Amino acid sequence: MEVNDSRLRYLYEAERRGTMRAASEHFNVAPSSVSRQIAALERELGVSLVEKGRHTVKLTEAGRLLVDYYRERNGRYESLMAALDDVRGMRTGHVRVAVGQALVNSLLARVIDRYRRDWPGIRIHVMEVATQQVISLISQDEVHFGLLLNPPPDPQLRDRFHFAQPLRVVMLKTHPLATRTSVTMKDLLSVPLVLPTGNFRSRQLLEEIAVHEGLELDPVMTVSSIHMLVSCIRSGIGVGLLTNIFLSYEPHTEDLIALPIENAVLSSFSVHAMTRIGRTLPKSAQVLLDMVERAIREDTRLGQYEF
Repeated sequence: MEVNDSRLRYLYEAERRGTMRAASEHFNVAPSSVSRQIAALERELGVSLVEKGRHTVKLTEAGRLLVDYYRERNGRYESLMAALDDVRGMRTGHVRVAVGQALVNSLLARVIDRYRRDWPGIRIHVMEVATQQVISLISQDEVHFGLLLNPPPDPQLRDRFHFAQPLRVVMLKTHPLATRTSVTMKDLLSVPLVLPTGNFRSRQLLEEIAVHEGLELDPVMTVSSIHMLVSCIRSGIGVGLLTNIFLSYEPHTEDLIALPIENAVLSSFSVHAMTRIGRTLPKSAQVLLDMVERAIREDTRLGQYEF
């Protein structure tokens, strides 16, 4: 029995995107067309692939087996193409990277610039998304690797390398707390606070710590952009929390200071480079990952607390 590849792709995209409608928008067809393709695949195989009566797409055991097969097959095909590219000397190809919010900066841009000088035929795609989206993209082989801050445990992910990047309280040097050598959580919550939105990993962990310590977060402003967060700090609206990997490459930070926080969780933050367990990276992606790791380990600025 052969599996209809076209119909299998409809099933894969419906599961990946969560709903029939989202899959139909991807294929630019009516939602009923997606449903019909999946129903036809079910009839061909004689087994249910999607649980009925749900608004979102949830696969049956058979559906999961098919989607996993489709993903693994595509991964093997990509590995084959990458191996052929390696034989040709990495003249062509694509590398896809997902990066957590607040981790995209000029360090990564400079690494990519150096990479492109040696391999100008390789096309690089960088996506800046929330931590959970980075995990999803890695797990589904949509990207070769991801960089993310304090990821939650996931049995599908492999930690390729990580480095310490504790969160710091960032403020103007004229701020009343700027004379301290460190601040406590109570200090932090006693002054106007600017925080990122809830899809940022740093905000999620800060919420958990506040609940654990019986404290209440009440930011004066919430932003969805780290660059906006820095602008708010610089304008005097409040203090914020950032890592040195971002701040070390933010231009014109002479008016800011970053202080340690007296909290075991926040002071043990780290940035992780992750790949899916079992996936062999093509040489083009592995070389870029190695260059990122080397650049990070060689850059002493990432350990500084002041600028």
